[in-house]
This record gives sequence, structure tokens and C-alpha cells, in this order.
Amino acid sequence: FDIGKHLTQQCIDELGVFTNEFLWPEERKLTAQVLTNNEFALAWDETEKGQFHDDYFSPVIIPTVEHVPWAHRQPPIPPGIKEEVIKLIKSKIASGVYEPS
Repeated sequence: FDIGKHLTQQCIDELGVFTNEFLWPEERKLTAQVLTNNEFALAWDETEKGQFHDDYFSPVIIPTVEHVPWAHRQPPIPPGIKEEVIKLIKSKIASGVYEPS
């Protein structure tokens, strides 16, 4: 297995390609080769995700009806995971998954 520019040994280890007992040894090698050949199509975190260019696919506009939002209070985030949730939301905003409303 040759490590690529985008597909690192750490990524392969996290996927468990070579530790998977379900696959035969040749299938493990083939899986690693397919991943290496297509390494730039993979995203390991939110910052590596891309979006389709507007020239190829026009943005989807979801029609909505004007309404009064429910008076539903969001439950508080548990203090034990609050920093992790904030980090996740910030990464989604930075990558363009979440947009300002």
C-alpha cells in the first residue's frame, strides 16, 4: 500500500481496511488501491468537503410558507459535551453546510 497525498496511513487505520477480518487479504489490498486511486474524492472532515459548482448544478431552493414559528424552547446542551457541540457547529458554518438564516 502506497500512501497518497490526501489518503494518509492514519485514514487507512481509522477505516480499518487492513484489520477487517471480513475481507480476504486480496480484497483488503484492492480496497486500499481503490481508495488510493480515488483519494481526492474523499473527505475526512468538514473542511475537506466541497460543493457542486453552480455552473453544473443550480442551487436547490426549498419553497417555504410564511408562518409563525412554534414557541418551542430548545433543551439545553449538556455541559459535558457543550464544547464539542460548539466546535461541530462552527466547523459546519466554516465549511458552508450551515448558512445564516
